[in-house]
Amino acid sequence: MSPGPRASISRLTLGAALSIGVLAACTGGANQADRAAPTVASDVSATTSLPDAAAPVPVPATIEPSSVPSTGSPPSSTPVELEPLILVAGADGAIVEGAGGDPLVPGPVVSVADDRMGGVVYQEAAGRWQNDPEDTIVWWKPGGRGEPRALLVPTGDQWLSLVDVEIIAGAVTVVYVRSEGTTGPDDFRDTLRLYDIVTGEVTEVATVGGWESGPGQISFGGGLFAVNWFVEAVSGFEFYATDGAVEMVAGDPYGGGDACFDGARGDGDPCFTEVAISDDGTRLGYLEDTRDAAGLWIGTELVVVSRDGSRELARIDLQRAEQVWFPTGLELSSRFALVNRVDSASGTPLTALLIELADASIRELATEGHARFTSSIPGP
Repeated sequence: MSPGPRASISRLTLGAALSIGVLAACTGGANQADRAAPTVASDVSATTSLPDAAAPVPVPATIEPSSVPSTGSPPSSTPVELEPLILVAGADGAIVEGAGGDPLVPGPVVSVADDRMGGVVYQEAAGRWQNDPEDTIVWWKPGGRGEPRALLVPTGDQWLSLVDVEIIAGAVTVVYVRSEGTTGPDDFRDTLRLYDIVTGEVTEVATVGGWESGPGQISFGGGLFAVNWFVEAVSGFEFYATDGAVEMVAGDPYGGGDACFDGARGDGDPCFTEVAISDDGTRLGYLEDTRDAAGLWIGTELVVVSRDGSRELARIDLQRAEQVWFPTGLELSSRFALVNRVDSASGTPLTALLIELADASIRELATEGHARFTSSIPGP
């Protein structure tokens, strides 16, 4: 089948899953649970049905929403000039790679992010599958200020997945996905959401999944969300502004219309996965499968391009021999990339790969788990 018909089918398939089947069933009241009466974090263990926005979190008096820097860490963080500084979430807890000492929070932890104020936001379990809703609470541990507290709490038919903590419009913002629905196509829905950690305000950005569909990798940079979406055996990339508007990005390798079908696109060309965008929004990174002349898989490459699509900045063979591991996420900084991985057979998290873009050098981190770059060292 030619690329043209495939492009048309990909857009119809994604639209049918996300617009017709999901959005129509969920129009109106999208933020109803978020804006319910605040829940005190200490009541979490005794409550069975809670809103996913807990009480607004108090922050140090020296940190006001208007004074949070747009590119870095508030005064309570420890600035670090050298890259890379990496947080890892794993079975033993959340740690700073290579720092030693006790974990920032005990394990198991599936995701952790610097809160930009000396603490961490983290999650012990994520998403709908194999988890009870209450297991997917998003927790916050302020630096040097006592015990962890519930930050985002799902109701009985909702599941949460932490994406990251970003500075958006000058505010410290938790980015997360809320999954809801239990009966079938009419009520399944995944929404990308923002939680202002100072004011407690929740903003819904976009619907990014539904029945037999949903988001994989989500990245933010330069005011833009990059989402790797999946609809059954079809996948592709979508880009959203913070107000939910779909943006066309010239550097998108799918060209804003093509998609991956059962492991191939167009006339059998390899697929792209794990899209990431740099903090300043000027570069895109993604993974590309490579195949031999017979169309058989032979490897995976990391590709970095300019956002406007005018330049390919890096193409690095990840030495993924015999598909013994599977990629689960990509992080992109100014000089480095991180590729998160799991064992292809068991699904067990492996150590992430750290790639230096300038010389294409690759090394494994010391700690197994999900890794991400951070701009500061969270406090104890």
